[in-house]
Amino acid sequence: VMVTRSPATAIAVLKEVDGRGPFCSLTLNVVILKDMFVIILYALNMEGIKFVEKGIAGPDDGPMYFLVLKAILHPFFAVVCSMILGAA
Repeated sequence: VMVTRSPATAIAVLKEVDGRGPFCSLTLNVVILKDMFVIILYALNMEGIKFVEKGIAGPDDGPMYFLVLKAILHPFFAVVCSMILGAA
């Protein structure tokens, strides 16, 4: 999470130098997409840690491919739900 840079920092720099135009818009978009990418990777790592801590699935947990699919899709589902709630 320490890799992320705050979009507020980029906005402050652009305001200080009075930046405008397509390059400034691109810069803000890249900062936001990078932050989202880092958050998704962090969530995938946390799901991977839970998966490793849990060990091999027991008989009540379902097939192994279901657990792997759940571990991969859960962070993406959380991000999509957050975007929907943020847009509302």
